[in-house]
Parts: sequence; C-alpha cells; structure tokens
Amino acid sequence: MLFMVIERFRDNDMVPIYQRLRDNGRSLPDGLEYVDSWVEPNFARCFQLTRPIHDAGGGGGPISL
Repeated sequence: MLFMVIERFRDNDMVPIYQRLRDNGRSLPDGLEYVDSWVEPNFARCFQLTRPIHDAGGGGGPISL
C-alpha cells in the first residue's frame, strides 16, 4: 500500500523546504519509508509517495499520520 503526502509551498517558494531537507534529512513518521516525489511545474505543490515498513513476518500494525 502507498500513501501520498501533498505539501503546498507558501508563496510557491520551495527553497525553505529543500534547505530543511538538506540540513535535517527527510522527516517521516515512524513506520514509513520514502518511495518517490515530484513537484508541480509552477512549484505550488509537492507530491510524495511513502509506504509502510513491515517486520519480517509482514505483520506491521496501523500507522498514525
């Protein structure tokens, strides 16, 4: 299963987000891993795909976002 996170950039300015990413890395809730992302051509929104990380037995529980 994939989850999509949609971020809206204030004033279509994504620079602060990319500075935070560079300085602190990705901040995802525990139990999720990054899959892919893309930005709209007008830089208004970023779409991120994540997926749950399951234990070896495949029995991962619910994830709160």
